[in-house]
Amino acid sequence: MTFMHPQVILAIRDNGVGCDPTIQPVGRADGSGVGLRGMRERVSSVNGTLTFRSKLGMGTLIRAELPLQEGLKP
Repeated sequence: MTFMHPQVILAIRDNGVGCDPTIQPVGRADGSGVGLRGMRERVSSVNGTLTFRSKLGMGTLIRAELPLQEGLKP
């Protein structure tokens, strides 16, 4: 996590198997969970942005940039 006025940047990265970025997962196969769609909705609701990058065999990066609200301290 990085505080960079006027934003907070959250990044999650792994070096796992990755996935095909053209087929972005949206939840669990059984229909439960919120997946990337839910993450995007939540980040968007606070005027932030969500970036998802993945490559087969190279891992995945999910990055959220969220604006700091006036009066909040990191």
